[in-house]
Amino acid sequence: FGAYDPTSATPDDIAGNLAVTCTRVIFVDVFHVPFTVALSRGSSTSFSPRTLRAGANVLNYNIYRDASHAQVWGDGTNSTVRLSDQSDFVWFQTSQTDNYTLYGRIPALQDVRTGNYADTVVVQITF
Repeated sequence: FGAYDPTSATPDDIAGNLAVTCTRVIFVDVFHVPFTVALSRGSSTSFSPRTLRAGANVLNYNIYRDASHAQVWGDGTNSTVRLSDQSDFVWFQTSQTDNYTLYGRIPALQDVRTGNYADTVVVQITF
């Protein structure tokens, strides 16, 4: 996210990329490989909000599937969404990479101390 200004009335937004690469090991008649992508809660006890931490200090944030910040990207529970898609291969293609945008937001006007805030979110790909 970069530097967060707790006095700003504007949320701190960022976009990132998630690349999913599917590799065919043998050439069989598999041309479409469906998969889902789920994100963990990170260090939070819930998906809304997720929390960035600097020691005992907490800064709320979230990761969204859409640019309008309406769909919290999670594991499909508690009103969150997962990504469902498929990798499509042609005859002799051995690898396919699909890119997806993640949208992060830190809500405005959170009274927090200065520090290096971090969280670890696990990406689970099921195919």
